[in-house]
Amino acid sequence: MKEADRNLASALVVAAWASVACAIGASIFGVGDSKPANAAINANASMAANSPNMVREAALAVERETRCLTDAIYHEARSESEAGQMAVAEVVLNRVSSGHYADTICGVVYQGADRVTGCQFSFTCDGSLKAAIEPAAWAQAERVAKDVILGHRRNLVGGATHYHADYVDPEWAQSYGRTTRIGRHIFYSGDTKTRG
Repeated sequence: MKEADRNLASALVVAAWASVACAIGASIFGVGDSKPANAAINANASMAANSPNMVREAALAVERETRCLTDAIYHEARSESEAGQMAVAEVVLNRVSSGHYADTICGVVYQGADRVTGCQFSFTCDGSLKAAIEPAAWAQAERVAKDVILGHRRNLVGGATHYHADYVDPEWAQSYGRTTRIGRHIFYSGDTKTRG
């Protein structure tokens, strides 16, 4: 492959990821019609013409966010159905858009991971990240993560921002409104307090 062909192929990959970045923004911020998303894509294309580094940075950010969401799906729900995996991904995105947590997927997933206790997702602080990855389960989790990031959300969890496995009974569960159960996970809305 000639150098010019490699450069063109690289530029096409970066442009594709930039479009994905726009889709993430549309998905996270609930853009309902395609006009704002198309405007963002057009603005991104204009930005690309002026600054290839900005597009590359956006593509790398999308890649990082996809990896973090894949980590969450894999470690929290790899034995669940596709719906169960998507439900976990939806909780992460619901937290991103809530304004009460970090404003990125990676920020939400790894919140508190630097502490012995207080991590939001146990796999980030219990040593699970050191275990060998099961390739087939990872590929499935990555596919679900990409689908969700591209906006293929199903609203399976009713806006839930919390969940736990059915074999534990955390104290906080008493304070939130249960929205649904999917597989081994029970989901709760952090905005609906149900004390009593």
